[in-house]
Amino acid sequence: MSNRHSTASFLRVAFVVLKKEHPPVYGRLVAELDQATTNFRVGDERFRIVVVMRDVKIISGRWSMSAKAEGQIGVRDLFRLIDGTSTVSSLVNSERLKIRGDSETLLRLDLVIRLFLEASLKSTTLQNHFEDYRRWASALPEGVLGHP
Repeated sequence: MSNRHSTASFLRVAFVVLKKEHPPVYGRLVAELDQATTNFRVGDERFRIVVVMRDVKIISGRWSMSAKAEGQIGVRDLFRLIDGTSTVSSLVNSERLKIRGDSETLLRLDLVIRLFLEASLKSTTLQNHFEDYRRWASALPEGVLGHP
């Protein structure tokens, strides 16, 4: 991972890898995320996902007031999504993933997550990147990034 360890930096690198290794999937992600700025919180870290000039951007810090959706998840549950041991719907149903937005945007986000994870299964680079993220996040003190 980069020198700036964070969930946002993890996602930035992941989208760059997807763009390089799986251009059709990346193009589909851009199309689904376009006009659907989304605010996310992973533990105590906040960032937003936007599309700027046909590129996915992860912007740390303040949330957008015009976001179409907002989501919140703990890091361990994010690992479950990445590992494929949990789904968006199961995490929502168990209230471990909190997400708000209009129905069209929520359906788009569900598709984006599935496309992202399916492409990740085909990429050794992304699998290694996920493991770097897991090692970093797992070593954080209790309470950081929503660690139980």
